[in-house]
Amino acid sequence: MVSVMPRVLVATIGFDEKFVIRALIRHQEEIDAFIGILSRPVDQRAAQAADNIKGFIERYVRDRGRSLAYRFEEVDPSDPYLAISSLKKLFKQEDEYILNLSGGMRALVVETLTAFVASRARGVIEIELENFTGRIVIDPRVLTASPLNAEEERIVAAIRKLGRATYKDIIRETGIPRTTVFKHLSSLRSRGIIAYQREGRTTYYTLTDIGKALS
Repeated sequence: MVSVMPRVLVATIGFDEKFVIRALIRHQEEIDAFIGILSRPVDQRAAQAADNIKGFIERYVRDRGRSLAYRFEEVDPSDPYLAISSLKKLFKQEDEYILNLSGGMRALVVETLTAFVASRARGVIEIELENFTGRIVIDPRVLTASPLNAEEERIVAAIRKLGRATYKDIIRETGIPRTTVFKHLSSLRSRGIIAYQREGRTTYYTLTDIGKALS
């Protein structure tokens, strides 16, 4: 039997619940739990937003036959290192997370992001655009990826230029010896910077989202 990691939606909460409710609607079929993060002391408007989120979960999510555990956590953003330490405890290695940073005060958002990255938890970061035209999704490994050395930069640049490339294409573009190219390709793959696909007897290398960000 394949083990499925529990998926948790974590969201920073400000004076308006709309971003959190939109995230709950968007992810309701794929999440098992919700954690809302509030700044302490809790402003009356933020408390009302949290109450509205609770009501939404009770009325909408559960009425649709979904069982969704939820809780709210409070941290004091004025002490950033203590806040980060407290927030890190929310993220477990055995779970997978959707971290929504669309609402909440700036300090809380930065501290939550820092805690998530520092915890090395699995998941993605999402932020809705203020004009509601869409959202961005970021792989947190972009923030922890080790820098490319000079030869790796040339290989990544070659793949980006070509869109996808065989090792022969890379050697022709970079002038790097074959053995060295294969060594770097193996390292770049293990770090999630490139991916590969085989077509017949030919292997093509492409950049992942992390690779695109680093190139």
